[in-house]
Amino acid sequence: VQVAGTMSLDNGWYTHTGSNTTAVDTLSLSNVSDMIATTIQAGTLNLSGGSVLKHPETGASSVYSLDITVTGNMSINGTSTIDVSSRGYLGGYSVGNNSSYGRTSGNVTTNGSSDNCGGSYGGLGANGGGTGSIGATYGDLTNPTEPGAGGGGSDNWVGGDGGGLIRLTVSGTLTNNGSIVANGGNGLSYNGGGGAGGGIYINCGILSGNGTVTANGGNGGTNGNPSGGGGGGRVAVFYTTRTFTGNVTAYGGSPYSTGGYGGAGTIYWKDASQSYGEMVINNNNKVPASFSTPLSGTMTTFKTITISNNGKWGYSGTSTVQ
Repeated sequence: VQVAGTMSLDNGWYTHTGSNTTAVDTLSLSNVSDMIATTIQAGTLNLSGGSVLKHPETGASSVYSLDITVTGNMSINGTSTIDVSSRGYLGGYSVGNNSSYGRTSGNVTTNGSSDNCGGSYGGLGANGGGTGSIGATYGDLTNPTEPGAGGGGSDNWVGGDGGGLIRLTVSGTLTNNGSIVANGGNGLSYNGGGGAGGGIYINCGILSGNGTVTANGGNGGTNGNPSGGGGGGRVAVFYTTRTFTGNVTAYGGSPYSTGGYGGAGTIYWKDASQSYGEMVINNNNKVPASFSTPLSGTMTTFKTITISNNGKWGYSGTSTVQ
């Protein structure tokens, strides 16, 4: 779809899936409008009045993301959101996934979480208190390109789906007074592990507003056996000027009963004037297993590393802070 002028949704509903691009001069969503898309190119983009922008739900044979490029300015008002929560890789026994293992990187069950355990992405999912396996973390903390992994299912009880993937490039000012969300889904009743938080990549000129950016892990299912929380996702934010005063989080999810808390995901900030970025690992005082936010590599350089509120970082390789 290509619109030379303005495309407005006023209490409207619009779906544009597949590999197609929605290209407009000005895109405006207002009055509780709902838009599902995969690729958007716009000169100006405004969300207001409780409107929601999201991508389709990932399936066993299809992976989606929401890729937005704005050559001018973009604004999200206080009641509106970009929300791809529970739209990432499928949890164990989630519709379309006939395995107890949640789907993970590459949309496969190999290295996924099983039997009550939370899904992993930036942080490790947690054990559900049984014999299930915890999936591996994956992805680049500076450039998230995949959604979050699903939580493990058990005895046909469903694990939470992972959070989806948002990639947002704004040449001018991104004003976020609402929310940008890619949280993992909660496990369903009894044995479902929480889904991992998803991926959020933001690259903008000026970042302003007082809203939220979240890629938190989902909680374990309730009312049955113990289940683990999902690991936090990955958030990377690049900017030239930052006046944003809101919260950015990638917390692990909470367990049920004697299950464990998911590990914190990663948050990466990079000022265009800096040679190196800043890494933040914060788990909101939820106590996960040791080394629940593992990183590996031959060389990683940061300007600062901040680990707080029961974030637990494990590193294999060489890391430099300067």
